[in-house]
This record gives sequence, C-alpha cells and structure tokens, in this order.
Amino acid sequence: MKIKHVAFGFFWITIVACGGAGSGVGAKDYSSLGFVQWKKANGGNDHWYKAVSQTTSISWRDAERLAEGLEGHLVTIQSDEENTFVSGLVSDSKFWVNWSGAEFGPWLGGRAPDNRVNPTDGWNWVTSEVWTFTKWVPGEPSNGGSAKNENGLQYARQASASAPFSWNDVASSGAAENAGGGVISYIMEIDGIRPVTP
Repeated sequence: MKIKHVAFGFFWITIVACGGAGSGVGAKDYSSLGFVQWKKANGGNDHWYKAVSQTTSISWRDAERLAEGLEGHLVTIQSDEENTFVSGLVSDSKFWVNWSGAEFGPWLGGRAPDNRVNPTDGWNWVTSEVWTFTKWVPGEPSNGGSAKNENGLQYARQASASAPFSWNDVASSGAAENAGGGVISYIMEIDGIRPVTP
C-alpha cells in the first residue's frame, strides 16, 4: 500500500493506493451498484465507472464525497480511449443541461486552485495522477463567469448530437450561473486509488 499526503485547496488529502495480488479494484465486482467495468480484454483498464444524474444541481465537492463513500472518486481521464468509453456512459439527455447554444454535462475529477491568474494553470486530478491528457472545448479553460473562479471540470459540447464530448471549466459550486440549470450529474470511478480525507 502506498500513502501520499497532498495539499488540495484548504484541505490535506491522503491518497491510498492499494496493490498486490488479490487486492485492489480487480478483486471486487461493483456491477450490483450500477457500475460498468472497462475491461482490459476490450482495451480498457479494468476500472469501474458509473454516471449519476439528479434533478437539482450538485457541487463538485459533494459529488466527490459521494464517490468516496463508494470506495471511488470522480472520474480521472488519462487517454482519448478512456474519454470515449466514459462519455458513452452519459449519452442520455438526463445528464446534460442545455444552455446558450451548448450542452453542459457531468462533473469529472479535475480541479484547479481558486483565484488563479492563468486559466490553464494548476489543474490536477483528485487522485494526484499526472495531468497530461486534456480534451478542452476550444477556448477553454477560460476561468470565466462573474466570479472568475471556474475551478471544477465538467463535460461540455456544442448542442449537436455529433459534437464530441470535451471539457469545460465551471465554478465548483455547480450553481446555475455558469451552466443554465447548474451541474446536475457526475461520473464516478473505482480503480483502487482513492482520496481519503483525514
């Protein structure tokens, strides 16, 4: 087991990575909880994923806490292939809010520091995995909105069935200001690496 302490905004988070024979994500079946596994036999990583929607907005932090309660975290995306698999979980309109000619979707596990000057600075995954792959909507991240504090990561796309699923930065409160009805969904991942708050 590897333990790492990470500063995350105003919080310290302990990352626990479980490994070894017979342990970790491969040893459990989460399908009874509605999770879907991206199997290695299909080009995946054997991690488990679940998309959740609700009728009211939810903050990034609350979505992350719910994921932690199920031994996971908000999804971290490391490749175009993983992005394609994960986006397939949220093709239903119940995960999306239409606003101002675009569609805004679920929370992902990326977050940036508050009050950053450069919108691209400081992005990290909740698991502290390396932030290398990105899939930003053109012109994003913008750190826009009236508060200039868009520090949460969500899926977004132009309002078109053929538009690709890309990323947008939005205020982590999930409030309606930046995305019509607010952020109403999130995607969880179980992979044997999860943040644990002290």
